[in-house]
Formats: sequence, C-alpha cells, structure tokens
Amino acid sequence: MELKTRKVLRLSAVNLAKVVEKSTDVLQKGGVLVYPTDTIYGLGGDPFQPATVERIYKIKGRDFQKPIHVLIGSLEMLNQLVDNVPDVVQKLMRTFWPGPLTIVFKAKTSVQGRFLASDHTIGVRLPDHAFCRQLSTVFGKPILSTSANLSGGENPLSLEEVPAEIQRLVDLLVDERRLQQSAPSTIVKVSNRHVRLIREGAIPEERIEAVIGEMKNQ
Repeated sequence: MELKTRKVLRLSAVNLAKVVEKSTDVLQKGGVLVYPTDTIYGLGGDPFQPATVERIYKIKGRDFQKPIHVLIGSLEMLNQLVDNVPDVVQKLMRTFWPGPLTIVFKAKTSVQGRFLASDHTIGVRLPDHAFCRQLSTVFGKPILSTSANLSGGENPLSLEEVPAEIQRLVDLLVDERRLQQSAPSTIVKVSNRHVRLIREGAIPEERIEAVIGEMKNQ
C-alpha cells in the first residue's frame, strides 16, 4: 500500500538524524524511497514485506527472476542473513567494507523472499555512506536496494537523473547532492568456500584477485 504523503528531504550532516528518522518511518510502513548511497541513487524498502518487494520490482520494471541485493548497517547484521562466512570472504570484508563490494552468500533457510535468487542466495553490502548505515541500524533490518532507474537504464548519480516516473511512484525522495562514484558495486559470489567474480564495478577485478591471492599464499 502506498503512503498518503510524499516529499523531498534534503540530506546534510546537520539533519542526518532527522532524515534517518523520517526514512525509517517510511520503511516501517512498507513504503518505498529513493535515496543516495556511496555508489548511485537507489530504490529502497523492507525486504521482508512482500508487498513492498513486489512494488519495487514493478516501479523499476524489473524481471522478477532477477534478485535484488540488500544493504546492512553493520557487520553484526550479516548474522541475520547468513550462517557461514569463509575466511577468504572475511578477508574481502575487512579490506573492502564499508565500500562498493556486494558479496553473494547462501542465505539462511529462515530468510525468505521474492528478492532472493533462485538458488537461495542473497547479495549483501555494507555501504561507505553514513546515511545508509544509520538508516539500516535504526530500522533494525537490512534494506532492499536496487538502482533507482528503469530496468536497463542509466544509473542515476543525482536525484535529477532519477526518472520522473519513479519519482512519482515512491513515497519519499532523499536528496543529498550529485554523487562522485561513477560505477555500481563490484559483485562476487561465495560458493563452496570459493569466490567468483560476477560483475566488475567500482572495485577492479585485479584488486579482488590480489586479496584472494594473499589468502592462498598464507
């Protein structure tokens, strides 16, 4: 169900707590927001409210066969989603988190939702962005996060670049500034204690390979 009101909130260091509070209220009511991350502007919502998940897919025009990742507010929150974190993945997390690295894990059996991949995996990221981390922490749960574009469109680096159609359909727009990051997160997948590159993004493949290589040589 859509909320009755929608407005733009300007985000700054001065009003961070206020914007987090209002954004949390939107998430708790099952609403959808557009908000800045450390990479691009994203569409966010509660991953554990099925109606919210379905609404985000429809707003974006995304194929329901494609999973959507989540952002977490702290390393501890990963325990809500994942049972096992291999040593090599812990090394990647220590090196690149918070930052633009999405790690695809096997999700706990208790974690359910249409946003998961067909093999019951979940993409997780700890962003290098104070607003995102505080929002997730205050909300107490991961935040469903996908780029605030129409499926196949350009990744928006400012609120002005978010399609007008999306802006009309969401409940809250959080406007910080034009972002500097020019690429989405790099994605790796954990499988049988091995790590495989799925998408090269803000973190080059060679940096990922260097960290993995260090672990193998220890």
